[in-house]
Amino acid sequence: MIDGYFVVDAHVHTPRLPTLKPAWLQWAHDFAGAYPWRSVYSADGAVIPPAMDELMESEGVDRVLLFCEYSPRATGIQPIEDNLPLVEHNPARFRLVANVNPYVHHPAAAEVARQLDRGAVALKIHPVHGAFSPADKELYVAAFLALARENVWLDLAGLPPKKLPEYYQRFDLDRLAGKFVFGTDWPGVPSVAANVRTLAGLGLPEDVLSGVLGGNAVKLMPGLA
Repeated sequence: MIDGYFVVDAHVHTPRLPTLKPAWLQWAHDFAGAYPWRSVYSADGAVIPPAMDELMESEGVDRVLLFCEYSPRATGIQPIEDNLPLVEHNPARFRLVANVNPYVHHPAAAEVARQLDRGAVALKIHPVHGAFSPADKELYVAAFLALARENVWLDLAGLPPKKLPEYYQRFDLDRLAGKFVFGTDWPGVPSVAANVRTLAGLGLPEDVLSGVLGGNAVKLMPGLA
């Protein structure tokens, strides 16, 4: 917890470094600054589960959603299996997020099912990195769910918390924040705890803030609780 808040970081990348394109490593270097994210990696570029667990504990993060990615044209391929050691080390803190790309997976629905069987609690589809259309016929399962449900949520990963009032100045921020899900896009962040405290300083109602930091993620994925 951070300052008494249950915290879910719903957007974290812990890839094996040799699988990445140079641009990803440059992004992490530029955005993380002095943040010690490399300290959780071994010399061969694999995450050290106890070290990552200890770092998240020190940051006060109760649940961590781990992203894989199948984007050979952008970051490369970081399979869901690479995240299994973290979940095996601490299944209470770490959870898996699935990812599919219709250029890589045929049929995509079967790959979604396979990753869910590995324990994934959510699915990420990334048309930009994957270089495919979100209207691709292979993704009609996901499109149907999106059209059939009104509960669309906003992932805050990559957005500086202090800028949120500016970004959403035409909206009722307190109301909109009720649909926010906290995430940092780790390791491209100077500090998880600093982002949490910046959010806490925006003046959101207490119930809304606790929802942003963890409650909304638990609504979406009750198994996180």
